[in-house]
Amino acid sequence: MEKRKFSRLALITTAIPVAYFLYIFISIRLAKHSGFPGNGFSYSLPVNDTTFRNAFFFYDIDDSLPHYQYRKTEDSLKVIQHEIDQQNKGYFINSAFWGFIGFSKLRNPIKLDERKKTKEQQIKVRIDSIKQAAQSVKDPDSIAQLVSLEKEIFENGIFSKNDEIYGNIAPGDFDYFITLKGYKLPEDDKFFVQNGNYYIAHLVTGNSEKKEPGERAAHFIRKQAKVRYHETYNTISIPVSKRWYTILNSISFIVVILFWITFAYVIIGLPASILVSISRGRAFTEQNIRDMKIIYRFLLGYGVLRTIYPYLEEWGFSEYISGNFISTSGLNSFFSSLPLFLSGLAVLLVCKAFQKGYKMQQEQDLTV
Repeated sequence: MEKRKFSRLALITTAIPVAYFLYIFISIRLAKHSGFPGNGFSYSLPVNDTTFRNAFFFYDIDDSLPHYQYRKTEDSLKVIQHEIDQQNKGYFINSAFWGFIGFSKLRNPIKLDERKKTKEQQIKVRIDSIKQAAQSVKDPDSIAQLVSLEKEIFENGIFSKNDEIYGNIAPGDFDYFITLKGYKLPEDDKFFVQNGNYYIAHLVTGNSEKKEPGERAAHFIRKQAKVRYHETYNTISIPVSKRWYTILNSISFIVVILFWITFAYVIIGLPASILVSISRGRAFTEQNIRDMKIIYRFLLGYGVLRTIYPYLEEWGFSEYISGNFISTSGLNSFFSSLPLFLSGLAVLLVCKAFQKGYKMQQEQDLTV
């Protein structure tokens, strides 16, 4: 009895999707158990160290305080916590991704404070001028009018100041960024913002003396970063000027539109053309073969681009990434591109079959 032989191509084609789904299964399992065991180092968070104040801010209120005092203290500390979160997390007014790269803008609280101080100074100057005028006036009615005007300017100034600062949006109020996906800080590191600058509280583990058997001491150091980090979305944002933000955003938008037009033509238009040709009895034609070549080359090329892009991005922006952030999209990019590779391979095999059919048809026509 003849031994059954397995096709190598069939085995490889089967192994690839099996490996892909196995990877997804393992990733999900690991995600459910993402906690890290003890790393052998002992350290305490520098909550009271002003060097890292914005990174490890934590408030603890004495429970023995009277209720009204406890609530008042808690409200004040919550305001501080909110301001720190606003600085560190930097909620974007607008953020859009065009393909692999994103563009974001954030309203800068420091610029808002500058506008607030400018408006307050304008109100102060007007009130001071009215007070000086009142000193040289002796008529009671005129003095009363000036006092009333001073009160009106003061009261209206508070509301107009808030409306102007928080209601009116000026281009100069924003910081502009190029945003990249798939980056995170090392475990235990913290990102924070102070005085408009970006910093990382980085955990350093050196040859410190052991505190307990099997444990060594560690401490945090302050590192300045060139990018803003967003822990929730695992993204980093590189500051750029408004001019470059507008130029790059426009170019990326146009490129993405052209890509999707090409994608629709290759993935929808060409297969539809091939099916129509087959339905009319013209399956093995040069045109169909050329269309199939375009389809599988596009799929394989796009798969390769998606696979290598994270590495190209990490190399191109190494000045901002290296030594501070860890890329999480390297291996994922290959597995996410597997459907493209498998689809391209399938079209390639069909194309080879059509080439063979076309050759046989040509030989048959010559024979006739």
